[in-house]
Amino acid sequence: MNLNKLKFALVFLSILGLSSCKDDPEPEILVELEDYLTANDIVAEQDSSSALKYIIDEIGTGTSTSNQSIVTIKYTGKLTNGRVFGESTTGILIYLPIQMEGLKRGISFLKEGGKATFYIPSDLGYGANGSGSVPPNADLIFEIEVVKIENLTTIEEYIIANNIENVLLGDSGLKYTIQEEGTGESPTLSSTITVKYTGKLTSDRIFDSSDNKPVDFRLTNLINGWKIGFQLLKKGSKATLYVPYELAYGTQGSGSIPPNADLIFEVELVDFR
Repeated sequence: MNLNKLKFALVFLSILGLSSCKDDPEPEILVELEDYLTANDIVAEQDSSSALKYIIDEIGTGTSTSNQSIVTIKYTGKLTNGRVFGESTTGILIYLPIQMEGLKRGISFLKEGGKATFYIPSDLGYGANGSGSVPPNADLIFEIEVVKIENLTTIEEYIIANNIENVLLGDSGLKYTIQEEGTGESPTLSSTITVKYTGKLTSDRIFDSSDNKPVDFRLTNLINGWKIGFQLLKKGSKATLYVPYELAYGTQGSGSIPPNADLIFEVELVDFR
C-alpha cells in the first residue's frame, strides 16, 4: 500500500461520468432550449449573469455551497429530445469546482435539501465538443436534489474553528500536534515506517484509514507532508499532521481527494527501521 495510490471509499465523478447510456447510432434531433421551453409551456427564471435558466422547487434550509464544496446530489440529466443520459436516484458525490459551469452556477443557488431544474445552454455545458453520450452543442436539462453539502476549509481555518491548541510548525507550512510523545530516535528519509493512521478532509470526512492496524511504508515514497512530519516524531508517538495541499496532492488531487485540498492525518508511529 502506498499513500500515493490510496484506495478510497469515496469517488469524485463528473456528472457525465455516471452516464450508462451509449451513443445512439443515428443522429438525434435536438431542439434549441428556448424552443423546448416554449413547446412545453415552461416559465423559468433567468440567471442574472449567464444564459442559465432554472426553476427552484425548494431552495433548502441547510448548508450553502462555497468555493470548495463537496456536494451529494440525486439527479436526472436529459437532452431536449427527452433522452436521459445520466441519473442517480441514490445520491452521488461531486466536487463542485470541477463541474460544468451551468451546474456550478445552478447548485450554488441551493442549500441542503434544495430541489431544482436547470436548463443549461451548451456553452455552459459540454460545448462544441460534447462529452460521452452528450452530442456537440447540446443544451441540457438537469433535475437536481441536493442531499448534502460539505465545505472544505484551509488548515488555518480548521484549526481556529476547532479550537486546536499547542500547534507546532514543521517545514514548508506543515503543522502538527503531539498527543503522546514517543521515545528514542526519529525516522530518516530512508526509513521504512510502521504506522496506524486515519486521513481526513477538512470537512472531517475520512478518505482512508489503516483501520487501527499497523502498515509499513517506505518514507521516501510518500507525500511530502508525511516525509517532513514523520521525521519530527519519535517511536511510539501519536500525533496529528495538518498538511497543506502543496505538501499533499497539490492542484491535481488524487482519487477522492479534490484539487487544492488540505489534509489531516491522525497517526501513530508504531516502529521504524
